[in-house]
Amino acid sequence: MKISAIDVTLFTYPTQRRSDSAGHSHPGPETDAQMALLTITSDEGDCGYAFAPAEVVRSHVVNAFFRKVLIGQNAFDRERLWQDLVHWQRGSAHQLTERALSAVEQAMWDLIGRKLQQPVHKLLGGYREKIPAYGSTMCGDELEGDYQLLMNMRALLKSWYSAATKRSSSTPGCRPFRLRPARPWILKPVRRYAKR
Repeated sequence: MKISAIDVTLFTYPTQRRSDSAGHSHPGPETDAQMALLTITSDEGDCGYAFAPAEVVRSHVVNAFFRKVLIGQNAFDRERLWQDLVHWQRGSAHQLTERALSAVEQAMWDLIGRKLQQPVHKLLGGYREKIPAYGSTMCGDELEGDYQLLMNMRALLKSWYSAATKRSSSTPGCRPFRLRPARPWILKPVRRYAKR
């Protein structure tokens, strides 16, 4: 199975994700964001896909590195091809980033998994059929409206409390956990900051 084509499709999608000054994600007003879909196609018509930021898999990186190293190669030689790309990374003047290598590797694993009709976690040796999951909340104190968000979080957590402390038929296998409202000593500095 030889790699015959590598393509990038750019698309926009609506998001309510917003980043603070430290790069942490928070809810925010809806805007359009851009993402790229990296597609690696084999000569047998199978495709592998990976999502990546558009700037990570831009045309220069695809043409100068991905196509040069991967086209015509056996997709099952994934480790050797990754090592070849790492070799090119040294002289790429930071153009071929770790994130770009990650996108290519994900797309190659996806291609192999689709060809073998196996989920990638099985190819990597995974054996579990389910894993524990948890929910998390976080907000940044310098974003507009976050003071109000923190004040509302306490009420929100109280409303979730009864659902979060018993098993739910909508999430089979999930263990119950307790959500505790924010303590007053946590909110005190936030209130002080909001008064500035």
